[in-house]
Amino acid sequence: MSFLKSLAGLCLGTALVFGGMATGQGSAVQLADGTVAFEVPPQLSAFYATRNRAGDRHSTYYFTLAIPADAGEPLASIEITLTEGRANLLRYNLADTTLFTGEPSDRGDTIPLSNVTYDDETQVMTVLLTEPALPGQRVTLALQPVRNPRWEGVYLFEVVVTPAGELNRPQRAGTARLQIYDNDRDPFLN
Repeated sequence: MSFLKSLAGLCLGTALVFGGMATGQGSAVQLADGTVAFEVPPQLSAFYATRNRAGDRHSTYYFTLAIPADAGEPLASIEITLTEGRANLLRYNLADTTLFTGEPSDRGDTIPLSNVTYDDETQVMTVLLTEPALPGQRVTLALQPVRNPRWEGVYLFEVVVTPAGELNRPQRAGTARLQIYDNDRDPFLN
């Protein structure tokens, strides 16, 4: 009988712990080692490039993220990595990187950034927010490459987001697809 009582207590305790997280009553997911993760991670909801010709200058890449109301933690940083494409090195105008609420067509307030870095070797751009973006917001990261890749083709960017906190777990938000067209071809006449 005591075995059944112990089993019932374990099941009830498990239901209370996981029930609170599933209904959004708890905050973010906290692992046994203290690492914090999003309960429901932000998702890449849109990607848009203002120019899609090979070698074009003055292009802007817009990555729009939806931070769910039940994310559990605010968004503290964003990483963009070129994971596929013929570009040997894609460089950015780091000082021109901006983050704002809303979408490119409905731009809201600018969100201050504390640091923007780019690692040439890994092709990872890291954007740290001065104050984390709150759950329930839609934010857009605007990156300006020095120029578009020089070769036509498909380029994929992996987007990774990290919650606020000293010990946190980055989580994948999605993959953006950029189609670059040769300068000699009209992209609308394929």
